[in-house]
Parts: sequence; structure tokens; C-alpha cells
Amino acid sequence: MAAGGKTVRDQDAWLCFADEAGQLLRPPKACTWSRRGCPPLVRVRAADSGRISMAGLVCRKAGQRTRLVGSGRG
Repeated sequence: MAAGGKTVRDQDAWLCFADEAGQLLRPPKACTWSRRGCPPLVRVRAADSGRISMAGLVCRKAGQRTRLVGSGRG
């Protein structure tokens, strides 16, 4: 309960949760094995830096539909 005995419902307010994350599109560096004379090839399909950033927001209000707002950038 908030100060003064008021809840989110009493204040007719939105309750929001935010989160952000990042993801690398490149595989981690590792040792590989192959037959002698045939070097291993690891193909990676990623544009630019190979990093994606994501953010999301979930909002809830009494009597309203829950809303999800998301954003991603490569």
C-alpha cells in the first residue's frame, strides 16, 4: 500500500514494469576440430555489429486491457 492508504486502483493510475536486454548474434569463440587439410568453416549470418538491443514495457490499469509495448534495434 502506498503512503496515505492509497493504492494504484484508488489513484486510477497505470502500474508499469519495464525491462531491457541485449543479445549477440555471433557465436562464442571456441576451438573446433576437423580433418587434416580441411579447416573448419563456421558461417555466421549477421548484419552490422551483430548485436540486438530490446526493451519492453507492460502496463496494467484496473478496468483496462493490459498493454505491452516493445522495441528492438539491430
